[in-house]
Order: sequence, then C-alpha cells, then structure tokens
Amino acid sequence: MAAQLSLFNIGNISSRQFAPAPNALEGAALYTHGAHSIERAEQARAKGARGFRIQAAYRAAEAGPESPRIRRSYGAFAQEVERQHAFMTTPREQGGMGLQHEVTEHEPYPADVHGAAAMAADVGRGIIRTHSSAADDPHAFLTPEQNDKFRAVHDVFGHAAVGRGFSRNGEEAAFLSHRQMFSKRAIPALASETRGQNSYLNYGGNNEFPDQSKKLVALPSFAGRV
Repeated sequence: MAAQLSLFNIGNISSRQFAPAPNALEGAALYTHGAHSIERAEQARAKGARGFRIQAAYRAAEAGPESPRIRRSYGAFAQEVERQHAFMTTPREQGGMGLQHEVTEHEPYPADVHGAAAMAADVGRGIIRTHSSAADDPHAFLTPEQNDKFRAVHDVFGHAAVGRGFSRNGEEAAFLSHRQMFSKRAIPALASETRGQNSYLNYGGNNEFPDQSKKLVALPSFAGRV
C-alpha cells in the first residue's frame, strides 16, 4: 500500500508528512533492542539559530583526514553503517529486515515530499533505491559502495521510519531518528554527513553542498546533540 500523504502543519502534535513504513519502524526498534523512538523526530524542526552556528562551524572546522578525531569517528561510522546495512538486507527468516537495496544511475525519487513518500512506499514493499555515489566527488573516508549503503540506511531508518521528507525540517527529523542507532563515537561523523551538510546548504547563503573531497570536518559537540 502506498504511503498516504498528509498536510504538514507545524501546529499539530505530529509533523509527519506521510505514513512511516511499518517495517522501517520495526527494523529500527529491533536493531536498538526496543530503544528507538520517533516521538521527538515526528515534531522536529530545524532551528535557524543552531543551523547558522553549525554552518559557521562547518566552514571554520578542522578539515581533512589527518585529524585523529575525524578518523576515529568515521572509522566507527563506517563499521556501523555496514552493520545496519547487513541487518537491513539480511532475509527476515535469518533475523534481518529482508530489504533489497537497488543502486540506480539516476535519482530514483524527486527531492520533495512526494518523492519521499514514494521512497517510503517502496520500503514498505521491501525495496530501497538510492542514487549511485560512483560519479560523485570521492569521499575521504567512505568508498562509493559504503556511501551508497549509508544513503540507503539513512533513508530507511531516518526518513521512512519517521514519515518526514527531504526539506530542512525533514532532514532534522531524519537525523534525530537515525542518531539513535549509532554509538557516541560515530555520531560526530553522522552529524557532519547530515546536520553539517544540511546547515551548509540551507544557512550558508550559497544553496550548495560542500565539496566532500576537500572538506570533512570535526564539528563542535553541540552539532550532534539532540
């Protein structure tokens, strides 16, 4: 059944934009042994003041792979993405979610609420599609295959699990949902990949993503907090 769109109303208790994929919610709960919750993520809004602070910190932060802190965080992040992806794609009879991950040459979903709803509907049917990272600028810590896996698990456990799209508010919700599945060591890398890039895009004044081949950062600790 396709995910049902609903009006986005900030005044509502829940700001979800479409019905979460039940298997994404179940999978996140199973992976975290019942600790995963979407209550805060359902109501999340990107805060302008924090967004400006994060984008400023992103611009000024330590850059490049030589930082031990960056290496440690991205090392943990990459391992945990691999575990999440393995869990997501392992057959249900073997204890996983049984999703099929299909990497496409073109963007599989429009970058709007209808595209996010279509993605969640696909997840409900057992498939997640992501655009290939192979043609993108190289990532200093993640191979294209690892980056593809991160895109998949973030769409499933971030967006599809909470019913929020790809807007600045939806990305904040996805971060809060997916954050619960990472260790403290990995969260700074997650924050850089999600909150950092989103803040750069939405509050940096140039409406573009940073060059990942040149700018990997260790954000201040506030950037990864709930």
